Formats: sequence, structure tokens, C-alpha cells
Amino acid sequence: MRDDSRRSTPDFTFATDNGGAARPEPPQEVFPQMASRRRTTLVFAALAVLAAFVLPGHASAGVRISFLPKRVTQGNDATLKVSVHPIARCVLAVRYGGGVRQQGLGGVYASRGRASWKWQVTGSAPAGQARVTVSCGRAGRASRTFIVVGWVVPARIAVDKMGFSVRPRSFGSGSTVSYGVVLRNTSPNEDALKVSVLVNFVMADNHLIGTAQTSVAEIPAGSQYALGNQLTFPAAAPIARLEVVLQIGGRGRQSMLRPAFDNLHFEPQQFDPGWLGSIEGEVINDHPTYTLKSVSVSAVVFDRSGNVIGGGDGFAFGVLPPGAREVLKLTNGLNSIPFAQATDLMLSAVGTYDVSPPT
Repeated sequence: MRDDSRRSTPDFTFATDNGGAARPEPPQEVFPQMASRRRTTLVFAALAVLAAFVLPGHASAGVRISFLPKRVTQGNDATLKVSVHPIARCVLAVRYGGGVRQQGLGGVYASRGRASWKWQVTGSAPAGQARVTVSCGRAGRASRTFIVVGWVVPARIAVDKMGFSVRPRSFGSGSTVSYGVVLRNTSPNEDALKVSVLVNFVMADNHLIGTAQTSVAEIPAGSQYALGNQLTFPAAAPIARLEVVLQIGGRGRQSMLRPAFDNLHFEPQQFDPGWLGSIEGEVINDHPTYTLKSVSVSAVVFDRSGNVIGGGDGFAFGVLPPGAREVLKLTNGLNSIPFAQATDLMLSAVGTYDVSPPT
């Protein structure tokens, strides 16, 4: 380790000649021209090193990222600001994990030497490191990374509404119960798959009198599902309330296709018009290329106050090319609902499609 305290400012230094004898050297002031040339050489060397870092084509030439957040959560906005010299038109590229690129980023002219972009990091952007690259022509380019934070709320199913109607049989003993349950997936970004729905029919003494179980293939994130059906009892059905037990078999993004419906309406029973007979309307294949092969439909019926008074289900089996339609008629589970009370409905459907284009 060197002791700098011995390097004060002596009047002259010592050197050793071939003979090993020390001899004094004259002070530098004796050779002013030599000292000047030495300083000039050092200055030119420093300038040469500096020039290597400011030549056009390097990131530091004239493009500097002045603002970029360290992390952005999926679904939120990201902002990038850059300083540019000389003024130029700049283009931004954003690449997420797996090579996924951000779409919709246009060119920006660096007004007064500054440019900025704002975009939404969608929920489908892969979590992890992402890179931004700004290219500004002859001014150069600059890159920086940030972290995309995943935001996945686990799928959870809640019961928004439920209700039922009981109808004693006209001949003999027994009763039929039409029931409806409105389910909702509370997650904003994860589908609930293979949902098992168990409905218990509970009497006033808290004892069960019946149970019905249904499997729902998918309830998309942030959406509702109308589950309707019926249960038949061999005697009276003194039901006080419903009890619903839910289990989710899987989670993820399924993106099932669903057809459209139009002209939906209620029809009374033909021979007993005091009761609901059917829900009728039209099924429309609104997919631009796929052929609709069949549709599974479930419905919940409401009264004028928005209370659930029952539900039903059914199928449509017509093969529909894109843009075609067919008649829909649901009858199962509805004949225990008083026709005069049925004022509104919710319909849920899952379609089966042939994904190959029609020939």
C-alpha cells in the first residue's frame, strides 16, 4: 500500500543511472516545452476516449430514458418519457416475456427534445421482465427493462339470487318444484371450470327433503350463469328455502363460444294456461366462420320485483352455418311457474361448434 504522504512537492526527484549511483534531476521548470507537450498529449488522449462514447449509434448519443416505472401491474397503464437530441421522430417497441409484443404503439415526434408514450399492459401480458426500446433515427436508441406484475384473482362462485315455485299435481299425490339459481364468478380474470352445483331443498325445521345436482362446464370471469331445473316429489313439498353447495373443478382461461338469441318470450301451457308452458325464441349463429352444431341452454325466470320464481333448461340441435338461425323452445322445468308471475328471464348457453370453415 502506497503512502501518499511522502509525495509532497519536492523541488526535484531522483533517478538511478546504469552505474546505480543516484544523481539529482533538474526541476521541471528547467524544461517548460517538454512539460507542455506532455500535458497536450494527455488532453488529446482524454478527448479520444470521450469521443468513443458520443459517436452516433450508441445509446447515449442523444436518446435518454427519463422516466419508466420499475414495475407495472397487469391491466394498468405504463408511461415512458425520453429526452432526444437532436430532435427526431421516435418509435417505441415493447416486448414482454415469451416474445409477446405490445400492439398499437405509434411513432412520436420529439417536440422540444422530448417524447412520451402511454399504453395499457393488458391482463394477458406475461408476468416477468419486459423490455422497452426507443429508436430515434440518427439521434440513436435506448433500452430499459421493467417488471410486469401478475394480477390473477382466483375464480370464486357466489350465489346472487335463488328461488323456486311449487305446484301440486292435479291428479294423485305428489308435487313438482321449479327452481332457479343465479351464479356469479367474482374473479375479474380467471374462469371457473367444471363447477358442481348441489341444490338442497330445506323444510322449515331445517331438515332436507330433496337434493338436485348439476355440473356447469364453465362460468367465465366476471360473468353470471343462470341455472334452472325442476325436481319431482312423491308427496307434498313443504319447502322453506334452498341451500346451495358449490365446488370448482378447475380454473383457467377457457373462452367457450356462445351463440346469440333473439325474440325471447313466454308461452302458457296449452291445456292449463294458468301455468308457464315454454320459453320460445330464436338461436342465431353469429360466429363469422364456425358452424354451430348444438346448444345447451339454461334459464332462470323472475317476477315483476326481480325475485327468482323458477327455471328450466333444454337443447337446440339444428346445424347452423354462420349467420343462420333456428327456433328455440324450452319446456323442461317450467310448468310449476304461474304464468301471470313470469315477467323476465336470464338465459345462459354453451354452444358446440365445428371449427373448420364451411365448404
